[in-house]
Amino acid sequence: RPTHKVQLDLTSDDPGEGLVSDPVSGLLTFTPDNWNAPQVVTVRGVDDQEADGNTTYSIQIGDASSEDGVYNGMSVDNVEVQNFDDETAAILLDPSSGLQTSEGGAGDRFTVRLNSRPAGTVELSIVADDLTEVEVSPASHTFTQDNWDAPREVNLSGVDDAIADGNISFTIVVSVSGGSDPAYAVVPPVEASGVNVDDETAGFLLGAEELVTREDGLAGPQISL
Repeated sequence: RPTHKVQLDLTSDDPGEGLVSDPVSGLLTFTPDNWNAPQVVTVRGVDDQEADGNTTYSIQIGDASSEDGVYNGMSVDNVEVQNFDDETAAILLDPSSGLQTSEGGAGDRFTVRLNSRPAGTVELSIVADDLTEVEVSPASHTFTQDNWDAPREVNLSGVDDAIADGNISFTIVVSVSGGSDPAYAVVPPVEASGVNVDDETAGFLLGAEELVTREDGLAGPQISL
């Protein structure tokens, strides 16, 4: 039992990962009346939007402050806490399927962004698996810590190949091509799929609409195909 009140100040050594939420002041006070009643301290994790893995931090308890000479200046062990990460490094496409272009000139588009704040820059390359059917623009996007969650557009346009080859499916591959974030460097590529609608039909075109022949067998007008 102390002769006077004893106060302990609690702080986090990494406020970006966790904080003392109760008591709000971060201050515990024991008195000669409640000295042996346990006081609960609530610690809450902080969401930092970065895929930084599970992170360990400490709730640091400062030396006791009291007019009781025995308790004043007494040190208390810190409390170690682990904040579990809820972000993963990933590339998000919207939509990732159902895209449609046509050889007649119609285009389509989708957006790309990151799933978590990167530790540095992330460079993405955007490539079509069949350049005879579809073209992409732009062919790359770069994300930073400031714009990682802002969707960027990727425009698609169909390529007219003059062949009656029917509607052809295509795949757009988005992959990490550079940057300074090690977590995103190992992220696997993602794909968006679609179809390029054909505008050709197989057949013959006649070069004359009305033909005339002669009974005497002499040559008539020529037909071009």
